[in-house]
Amino acid sequence: MANDREPTQEWLTIGEAARALGVSDEAVRQKAKRRTLRTMKGNDGRLRVLIDTSPTQDQPTGDRPKANQDSTGEINALREHVQTLREQLEQQRADHEAERDRLDLEIDRSRLNAEQIHRELDREREHARDLAGKLDTAHQAHGDEAARLRQEIAALRTELARPWWRRLIGR
Repeated sequence: MANDREPTQEWLTIGEAARALGVSDEAVRQKAKRRTLRTMKGNDGRLRVLIDTSPTQDQPTGDRPKANQDSTGEINALREHVQTLREQLEQQRADHEAERDRLDLEIDRSRLNAEQIHRELDREREHARDLAGKLDTAHQAHGDEAARLRQEIAALRTELARPWWRRLIGR
């Protein structure tokens, strides 16, 4: 096992490797699973990974591992995507505001139309009340004459119910 080690590499547990690399435990497990990190089981039964323990913070950008350079490009792409999404959100907000203003205007117009309809309905009710009053007045004025005419009609019906020959003889 001592032959597998290089002076700047060390076998560490998953947690130790995660802290040393500045990533999560799960990220180290995934790298081990994808075989991007060499692994072996220790005597205690815990999985150990071989990592480079040489200092990497002082390295210039060009010397950084390829994964960091790729992630910078991904980060920039994600920032551009976020910016696009923000622009779309602003456009949708503006469209929503315009639609809300249009609906508010339509509601105001509907209220005005409803008020106008209510005024016309009130006028029609008043006109119906006037007509009902005139009909009542006419009925009261001509009520006696209507009763006399009803009696006369009843008498004529009785007379017509008699046979013609009795009416002729006068019996």
